[in-house]
Amino acid sequence: MAERVALLFEKQVYAWYRGSKSEFMKFYTNDFMGWDIIERFHELGYHLLDLGGAGKPDEKYGVRDFKKQFGGQW
Repeated sequence: MAERVALLFEKQVYAWYRGSKSEFMKFYTNDFMGWDIIERFHELGYHLLDLGGAGKPDEKYGVRDFKKQFGGQW
């Protein structure tokens, strides 16, 4: 089981929260939901996806490394 909450405003998507039960992590549910939100809302005409914070630039933070893979603006 996995869930994703996205907030929509005008033509912007805010990827607010996601999570999954630990026994489903082997199926890469969070990774799939990340890609799915990009595809789904692009098809619906949304132009901006905000993945939220990326930590402090001078500190190592794996979440930022993950988000960088999608390109975009910082």
